[in-house]
Amino acid sequence: MKHWAMTYAGRSTFPKDVSEFELQRAFSFDHRERRDIRKAFRVRYRLAAALQLGFLKLTGTALASLAHVPTAVLHHLGRQFRGPVPDLATLRALYRRRTTRFEHHRWAVEYLGLMRIDARAEGNLLADLRQRTHGTLSRTRLEQYGREWLFGHFYLIPSPRRVTRWVRALVKSVEVDDHNAVQRAIKPNQVLHILERLLSPRSSSGAMTALEWLRRAPRRRSLKTLRELLDKYSWLEPLIGNFDLSGIPCERRRVYARRFRRRRAADLLRLSRLRLELEAVCFAAAALATATDDMLRMVEIRIAAIWRWAHHIAAEQLAPQRVRRRGELLAEVRRLVADTSLPDAECRHRLTQLLGPGEGIPVSRAADVRGVLCRNARRIHHFLHLIDARRVVTSCGSFLRRSTRWAAHFSWVRAACVATWVGSIRRIVVDIAVQI
Repeated sequence: MKHWAMTYAGRSTFPKDVSEFELQRAFSFDHRERRDIRKAFRVRYRLAAALQLGFLKLTGTALASLAHVPTAVLHHLGRQFRGPVPDLATLRALYRRRTTRFEHHRWAVEYLGLMRIDARAEGNLLADLRQRTHGTLSRTRLEQYGREWLFGHFYLIPSPRRVTRWVRALVKSVEVDDHNAVQRAIKPNQVLHILERLLSPRSSSGAMTALEWLRRAPRRRSLKTLRELLDKYSWLEPLIGNFDLSGIPCERRRVYARRFRRRRAADLLRLSRLRLELEAVCFAAAALATATDDMLRMVEIRIAAIWRWAHHIAAEQLAPQRVRRRGELLAEVRRLVADTSLPDAECRHRLTQLLGPGEGIPVSRAADVRGVLCRNARRIHHFLHLIDARRVVTSCGSFLRRSTRWAAHFSWVRAACVATWVGSIRRIVVDIAVQI
């Protein structure tokens, strides 16, 4: 059982096309296998038994129908057993008795050493599938992974209905466990309060609910968008930010949030209490995390744009002015030095007046950029008051501290933000205050 065959794991019929590689891997038999088939069956049944054996290698389950068998497979088997190539009508005639097909299938299962799934194997499969639910709750994906697990562990893959029943029961038990985790973290009256706030009107006119407002994606990169993100963060943080939902894996919280986001408001009341509460709480938590990420990203983009603008002013205006002034200064110094009729004392006096007492030139481009930012305080004053950098970073830090799992990984981010980012903004604010 190799990974190349996982694509067809669990299929009960032939695919439309079978590649040459798959023919060689599944339907090519060595000398021992051909000898065993010749010993076990008469001439007329050998090719049918070989077809069952190869299909079992390819899919891990029995061939349920002969409605379609690729001609390439029949010709390939005919060349190996050096006999006439039968057509579909001949194969159907051979399998007119169902017991014949079952006998071939049972022989192929025993020959390959495949095991039938028992209670212990079913428990191991469900435990592995439960681990997979940390990444997805899609029933189709879980069913496919279950078939791959059985295929890889040399178990005969059961019927699709049985695998579907396992996955459905597993997903339901996972949702119940996640709902219990929500109830342990949040009291029932608080859950009802979250639901009421999400479904309540956002404005006095009632044209938009809070849920519809939170669903709206950020628009252009402007202060208006940043203000809206700050409003969402300020609305969500006291609602859901104080609760620890680490008992539910992050990816599952995103799945529940996506389900709640896609539902129409009219369909929410049709949900069961368990699913409604679980999806609503996870949606609020995911919306808070998304608003925080978008807000910090917008702040980062805006700060980068301000620094880029200041750097452009320093490079395009201040630097050329300094170069021109320096050239004029050097030209005047050369003229004074070249004037032989001027006494030394008079020359030194004029040079002193030309240079000016205590006047210096900025030593770096960074100093020019800081000067531009300080002299243009009104351009960034509104932005700095809007973000209130210390409050934003402190709130994000408290949000991280509430989750013991994330605090260990992101403590350095919190320290770096407070030490560098907020510190640099504070210096600009102090310079602006001095200028004002």
